[in-house]
Amino acid sequence: MGHLARQQYHKMKVQQMTVRCFQSNISTLKRVAKWSWWKLLCRVRPLLDVNMDDQRLRAKEVGIDSQTTQ
Repeated sequence: MGHLARQQYHKMKVQQMTVRCFQSNISTLKRVAKWSWWKLLCRVRPLLDVNMDDQRLRAKEVGIDSQTTQ
């Protein structure tokens, strides 16, 4: 009986910690979302990801080409 109660207590503590973390992240996001640099970053970030994906793809293609020529 004590073992099950400890497991349930531990599960409850983890859930409480998760809720606090989520609430903290949401409140931080609400504050930061008003900043102009954050809005700019949100608009530019997808463009950066596309460039990074293209670079990774090119690097892998070069790697494949070098392996096939050997």
